[in-house]
Amino acid sequence: MLLTKGARKGEKSSIWLSIFTFLAALYILPFALGYAGWYSRNPYREFLFYVPFQQLFLFPVVLYFYFQTLLDKNFHFSKNLVWHFVPAILYLLYNIFIFLADKFYFGYSHFYANGRDKDFDSWYQVAGFLSLATYLILGVMDIF
Repeated sequence: MLLTKGARKGEKSSIWLSIFTFLAALYILPFALGYAGWYSRNPYREFLFYVPFQQLFLFPVVLYFYFQTLLDKNFHFSKNLVWHFVPAILYLLYNIFIFLADKFYFGYSHFYANGRDKDFDSWYQVAGFLSLATYLILGVMDIF
């Protein structure tokens, strides 16, 4: 609803908020499906492992642009701001590489042999937190 409202009325902040809401739903999805027993059954387990639900590099960027459009009516997204999405794109490519390597090169779950979801790796969680802290600081600097 937010996305269609934002698109129809030209409200950029509604579009960014709809993306944020979608990412928030994706963030909690592995936990909800885990409690439903999906981690113990194939092919659900593989689906949870290979799809990057926790977009920790995208979350802060979307929040930042949401607040930019909300607080600065002159703000408009331009091509020179695309670099903010590079870490999220690199993480997506990393996940695609893992999927392709496991399925077509190794033929088994080589990267997931330990049974742990890569979205919960310490390096990714810490890097995501640092990204969030960085965009928080950038946002506060823009306000003042």
